Amino acid sequence: MKSGNLEIETVWEFLQSGYVLSSRDSDCWVGWGRSVQASSPLSGCFSLYTPDFFLKDPAPWRLFPHSFKLSRAELKAILLSFLLSLESERLLSLESESVPAPSIVWKAAEFQEFRAAFQDLQHQFEKGTLRKAVPIVLEEGEFRGEPVGSSKAVLIYRAQLLSQLLRSTDGFPLYLYGCWDAEGGILGATPEILFEQNEPGQLSTVAIAGTRSRLQQGAAAPGTAAAPGPAPAPGTAAAPGTAAAPGTSMWPGQLRSQLSSRLISLMEDSKELEEHRIVIEGICDSLRELGGEVKVGTTRELELPTLVHLMTPVTLVFQPDTEFNFEEIVNVLHPTPALGAFPKAAGQLWLENDLNRKVNQKRWRFGAPFGASWGVGEGLCVVAIRNLQWQGSHYRIGAGCGVVPASQLDRECDELWAKIRSVKKSFDIL
Repeated sequence: MKSGNLEIETVWEFLQSGYVLSSRDSDCWVGWGRSVQASSPLSGCFSLYTPDFFLKDPAPWRLFPHSFKLSRAELKAILLSFLLSLESERLLSLESESVPAPSIVWKAAEFQEFRAAFQDLQHQFEKGTLRKAVPIVLEEGEFRGEPVGSSKAVLIYRAQLLSQLLRSTDGFPLYLYGCWDAEGGILGATPEILFEQNEPGQLSTVAIAGTRSRLQQGAAAPGTAAAPGPAPAPGTAAAPGTAAAPGTSMWPGQLRSQLSSRLISLMEDSKELEEHRIVIEGICDSLRELGGEVKVGTTRELELPTLVHLMTPVTLVFQPDTEFNFEEIVNVLHPTPALGAFPKAAGQLWLENDLNRKVNQKRWRFGAPFGASWGVGEGLCVVAIRNLQWQGSHYRIGAGCGVVPASQLDRECDELWAKIRSVKKSFDIL
């Protein structure tokens, strides 16, 4: 797949069955064709790793017949040329009927399970079983396009989503990732890596926990624009992508409460700092299982298009001749306290208990490892958050928030809303 020499037919194949995975810099791997699932990577070849969150899939690896490395700018230009060519064809065609633009109609997320999980965690904290956990919510939607069921319309919409994601995340330290076929797929841009290994004797990861919105007091942060439209009536709030009926609130908590209005820095917020320290502790504990020396970097604020996080780099240094199996590293690290629970053993039991069964059945790959191995001691594995997932015409966005003893339910719900909104904004599907 070469930039500047990409035939329209090849782009169609890429959109039908393909993948994308980028580094934080300008490089980007893409592939297409009918993939083959495997229980292990193919030695010396680019092998994609796409398991479920609980690592139950016996064949989590995907091998594509075509793979190519290019820059994000080149991929963006290719998709733009593709979409412009389709628009030119439409304008030159004899069809006079206008076709409604495809869209996703969203249904507000349900919070019953989240409330129950939050309340249960307070009991877990009191008993000393857990110190932190990450319950999640899922917002679902249906694809609407004309003609209904047209594979071509779906593929064009997929190209538009990927093109928009490339534009909205340009210049930010985000890893673009995705994989899809005729049945469904996942596409997103995550700030979080599980690990990266590209030089002998060193394994890099990052602790990301602690969140606030870049919007404060309803005003836009520098370089961003405030959301248009009037403010909701007192005591009411519309869920993202929907309109709330008068006098109702589809999301618990006041959406424009502490998350968007507090001026305090994350570096001064005791609750966010405690949550972040637990994530660092959990990652360091896991890395020590591999041996070597763990080095913790300096904590700072990571600014993204609509959110700000606390971030701390963590590095494992070991003997250059030591070799780790890709899945061995995944099993040691995943899930970190940023997406799982801590302590890890008790946390895993809590994540898989009856209380979380319903949401687990619908989370698909949200929060799962997603990465690739392309040689001995070379690989990248990101954490699959801030994504759009789909199966057929059914779409889904997930969001989680770290709950610790000092957490407040309304504030956590506001954080979930902000994260779901950030995903929708990145794809321009608000």
